[in-house]
Amino acid sequence: MNIYNLIDPSIIATTMMDNKDTIREFVSLYLSQTPIDISALKSAVALQNYEDIASRAHHIKPTMEYIGAFTLKNKIIEIESLAKNRQGMTDITERFISLEIQIKELYTELQQYLQSLD
Repeated sequence: MNIYNLIDPSIIATTMMDNKDTIREFVSLYLSQTPIDISALKSAVALQNYEDIASRAHHIKPTMEYIGAFTLKNKIIEIESLAKNRQGMTDITERFISLEIQIKELYTELQQYLQSLD
């Protein structure tokens, strides 16, 4: 039974060859780097810079795949696509606000997963 809504621990474990030390290191790094990336995307959205939004979303997108967070990856794809097509800054902002809420849940899930490895 999967107790997580956003991440898929089996994908993380498989990617890290079921090595708990490697998983701990990866998740810890993810938890330290991803907030920086999300903050940069937030700044780009606040500045309404389509090119920067698309670039930063593109950078974040594959990181969601590594942890099985496909729902969030799809939201990031939507933001990237809207920015590339220079469509609806209001839509981009709304999607980012929704994403940011779920990102906080993602961090909580990753912390819980990390603790479950002990």
